[in-house]
Amino acid sequence: MGAPGVFTKLQNETVIISKQAFDELDNLKNAPADATDEEQRRSFEAREAFRVLDLVRVNIIEPAPTSVAEQYQLSVRPDDQIIASYLHYRDSQNEKVLFLTLDRGAKIIANAANLESVEFDIDQFNKVRRKEQNKQGTYSPAMQRDLNPIQRFFLGLKNLYDNITLVVQFSIGIIVVLAIIVGVIGAIIK
Repeated sequence: MGAPGVFTKLQNETVIISKQAFDELDNLKNAPADATDEEQRRSFEAREAFRVLDLVRVNIIEPAPTSVAEQYQLSVRPDDQIIASYLHYRDSQNEKVLFLTLDRGAKIIANAANLESVEFDIDQFNKVRRKEQNKQGTYSPAMQRDLNPIQRFFLGLKNLYDNITLVVQFSIGIIVVLAIIVGVIGAIIK
């Protein structure tokens, strides 16, 4: 959930999400009115994750039968049950499953249960995301709150410049099209 941009890299794959993980994400999307900054950030990221999930093929899988957890010696803890869902899907569908997580503990459990897994380094992911956003001059609302007033001022100027540039480019395009039309009409009239 902490890295919704991960899913954009998977646009040609089917993203499998356990019902438990989906429900956890769904519960995070609405922050209470008196939410802390951290709760607001999590809420924003959960909503962003749903927007991104809308761009990829998603298969929500139901919880695994208890026999699967027993077979792989998993407990009743939420992480274990989520992993059991992926194991059940992998075994019942005879498909390769790669478990993506931001949680090192969940990765260890998945590996112990013989489920191929990849842990994202969220700090590294966020550094790359910020670097890309800084290059593009785009900031999420959470990142904009972290900017000081001078940085926000210059970000506003950059956005204004970008918008003016787009308008100028559009205007030049219209002038070129009009010039071509006038030239064609002039040629027809002669």
